[in-house]
This record gives sequence, structure tokens and C-alpha cells, in this order.
Amino acid sequence: MLSVIIPTFNRCRTLKETTQPLLEVKGDDIEFLIIDNSSEDETASVVESLREVDARFKYIRNVQNLGLSRSIFRAVLDAKYDQILFFSDEDGIKPEYINKVAAIWNQNPELGAVIPEEPVKRRNDFKKICLAAEDECGFMMSSGTYAGYLAYMQSAYIGGIGFNRKAIDFSLMPVDNVSYPQRFFCSTAAWSAGVYVFVKQDLVHLAKFNAKAKGGSGSGRWGDRGLVESLNNADLLLRSHSKEKLSPDQVNVLRKLMYFHTYTRFPAYFSVACAGGHETAYEFYETIISNDQFSKSYDFWSLLNRISSEKFSKLEVCELERCHSRFFDEITRSRRRQFNQRFATFGLSKPNKSES
Repeated sequence: MLSVIIPTFNRCRTLKETTQPLLEVKGDDIEFLIIDNSSEDETASVVESLREVDARFKYIRNVQNLGLSRSIFRAVLDAKYDQILFFSDEDGIKPEYINKVAAIWNQNPELGAVIPEEPVKRRNDFKKICLAAEDECGFMMSSGTYAGYLAYMQSAYIGGIGFNRKAIDFSLMPVDNVSYPQRFFCSTAAWSAGVYVFVKQDLVHLAKFNAKAKGGSGSGRWGDRGLVESLNNADLLLRSHSKEKLSPDQVNVLRKLMYFHTYTRFPAYFSVACAGGHETAYEFYETIISNDQFSKSYDFWSLLNRISSEKFSKLEVCELERCHSRFFDEITRSRRRQFNQRFATFGLSKPNKSES
């Protein structure tokens, strides 16, 4: 029993390519639920043609655009089955992947989550700690902090992410201004009830039918590309499992690991922002630097200093320095003093700007 949810909005062409392989998926106890966030193109026609040949396709169209999170939340509540698998409307999906996910949940109906294609190095590290079972496609991890942490890291993109609705406390989920609802669903379900980690490659091709989206453009995200939200999700995950009586040291270590994982996404998103011109780059930079979760973090600044020469092109380094200088020009004198003191604490260089 499996509900496959595909959110869509004005992408009838890629939706058509994404859904075609689903016709080859086996089983009558699988539904394909397409949630349309009030598209203005031919999305309805594409779905109707699918429903004519396969009754497993269901269609929900929002009367008005609810935003990504509310649209997904509605689909999760309306899904026929508790076991839910997500894809975007631009992913390439092999029927083998869905068939395998369905089989895993049929054999382990209480399993919390599934995540696709875990990198080899991290996979081996985690297998040493909490391996519960293993087969030719992947391995299963027991419930607990490691499962939750791994699912948190692997659920930034929606394609191939699955979770068990029975393992979710919906009262904790934020619904507005959320770009990554699947991260909350997947990580908290994995922590509560374990996770299956796929290692077999080429079963899910993220953004296969939309070259512009490949590589994580952050299109449609908030000004920070969802990075601040990722940190908030980490805090929410830790709070939701506080009943497990983790020690303060354990909580701090987990928070540090999840925060650092988010900090490492800054270079990729800044590079994409640079491609949009200075104003786009500065909007992203200002949003991040103005947030205390980033600007007060030694880990973030030390990482940024180290990777500037490793990850950025010369033009991107120049753009970063330009944003940095502009930020100090535009903030108030009291805030400039505050940031100068913060930089001095971290032993970092600062723009040569007068405080007067």
C-alpha cells in the first residue's frame, strides 16, 4: 500500500514526462496523487489523459495557489495510504524504485521513512553504527538520533523521499513560509520509526526533465533559499524528540552537525545567486548574514573563509567581497560595530570601513 504524491504548478510538459513511467508500476494498492496548485496551463488535460488509461491516478486541484507547503500538507492528509512517497513534477522515476519502496513497506509496515541514493562514505559510517537489515538495494537503520540525522541531511530535495504518516506529529509542523516540508516529515518519521536507505544508483533522476532546475537553483524559494528554514527544522526535530531525554551534550552535538550541513550549502546557492546579477547575490547574502544563526556562528565564518578560495571562482570571490563591503556601508553604525566585534572574536578580516 503506497500513495505517491506529485506536487505540480504550471509544468504540464515535465509532468507528462515524469508520470509516463508510472504506468509500468505494478500493484492495485498504489495510488498516484497529483496535487495541482492552481496551474494555468494544460496540467488538468495531462492528468485526465493519464486517468483514462490508469484508474490509480487521482487529481486534486487547489482553487487558488496555497503555496508549496500548504499544498503538500493537503495532499498528505488526503492520501489514501499512510505510506507516502514524494516526487517532483520534473523528476525521472524508474518503476523499479516505486515497486521496491512498496515491497519494503509491505514487509515493514511500521517503518518510518525511505531516502534515496545515500553517498558511499557516509553510508558506510552509519552502517557500522546502527544497521538493522541489508539487501541488494540498500539497508535499514533502526529508529533513533542517527536515523533522524541521516534523513535530515538527505531530504532537502523532494524526489524519492518517503515517510509513514503514522509516525508524524502533525501538530508540530509549521505550515506557512515553508520551502522544505518534506524535511520535517522525513526526519521526524525516521527518528521515530527507522529509515530504509537506498544505495542502488540510477533509480531516481532528480530534475531530469528541467535542466534549469538541476543543481539546485533555489527557484521559488525565499530570499535565503531555505537555509534559515533548514536550521529551524533542525531545532524543531530536536525539540520534538526531547522526550527521549537526550543529554545537553548530545543535543548540542546533533545541532552542530545539522547546522554545519546547512552551512555547507551556502557556496552552491551563492554561486547560483551570482548568476542572477549583483542585486540577486546581495539579497541572498544580506538575508543570510543578517540572521544570527549564521552570523554568530564560528563554524559558518570559518567555513566561509576556507571555501572562498576552494569553491568560488575569482568572479564569485569578487562578488562576495562586493556584497560584504556593501553590507557594511548600508547597516547602521551600531550594527557595524557589532559585526566588527563579532569578526574580531572569530579572528576574521573585516572591511576597512569607518564607524563614523
